[in-house]
Order: sequence, then structure tokens, then C-alpha cells
Amino acid sequence: MNNKLEVVNIVGSGELDVEIDLCRLADDLPLEIVYIKGPGLYFKFKDESPTVVVARTGKYIISGATSEDELQNTRSNVLGLLEKMGVTSSQEDLHFSIKNMVFTYDLEDNINLSALAIHAGLENVEYEPEQFPGLIFRPSIDSVALVFATGKVVITGVTNESLAVDTIELVITLLKGVGM
Repeated sequence: MNNKLEVVNIVGSGELDVEIDLCRLADDLPLEIVYIKGPGLYFKFKDESPTVVVARTGKYIISGATSEDELQNTRSNVLGLLEKMGVTSSQEDLHFSIKNMVFTYDLEDNINLSALAIHAGLENVEYEPEQFPGLIFRPSIDSVALVFATGKVVITGVTNESLAVDTIELVITLLKGVGM
């Protein structure tokens, strides 16, 4: 089953034990893609790389990684760059962790979302086709699956692949109960 489960976004965050002058950092960063928007400084190391958002408080978020290795490499690059620039005194941060992962899965068959919604029950499902083209399934585990009539499924709200696998297995079990 895992060969069809694909990670499309990983978000991680950490905290530096320092307050940051975002305007000064933006001026000094040796990168092409740097801008301040709202309370954060946004930057990327390359066009296709994850986006880093740094807050004045020292908290930072990395989003757009497509593997845990890419997330960790971006984290190392951020910490190394900030140490090199004198923003931090070491390449350490506080409490770095994965906050969200987004996966896609293709069931390779069309789905009757109305039948699935009725079978799944109202307590775990939202289905209002005039508002959103997919069925929103919230199983008892910490995850959300968006199921579309095309058979495409988006799984979010998980922090590891195992939870994504458990979620897709629950969706498949529901579908079997409807005879799909």
C-alpha cells in the first residue's frame, strides 16, 4: 500500500533562544528570496526548497519539505546560517519537531461520496458538495482525510507516516463497507 502513499508537505518548527531584529536580518541574509510579511521574515535557500519563516521571538517554521531528510537538512542550513551571521551562538534550537505532514493517496477508482458519507456516519464525516467537492473524514486518530470522487485522498494532521497509513486503511475499510 505504501507505494501509492506520497508525502507532499512536511512542516516543522523550532525555537531559538534569542530575539531577532528581522529588518536587519533581512538586509544581511545572503539569499535571493527574502521578504518580511506580517510578523515574520520569509526566506528560501533555492526556488524549490522549503520556505523558512522566522519570527522576532526566535520561533521559526519550515514548510514545504517533501521528506524528513529535506526538513532536517533545511533546519541544519537555517541554524548554520544564523550562527555564521552572529544571530545565534550555536547551531542548537529548542523543541524542534514535525508539526504536520500532508500525504496523497490514489484509490484508483471513482468514489460515490454520498454513499460513503451515509455509511461512515455523521460523527466522523462532513460532506456538503455545494460547499466543498470532497468528503472530510475525521477518524478517531489525530488525522483528517479529504476523499474526492476521483479516488484521490489527501491526508493531513499527522506527524508521521504510520498515522497516514492507519488513516488510509480506515478509509479503505469504510469503502469496503459500502461495497466499493
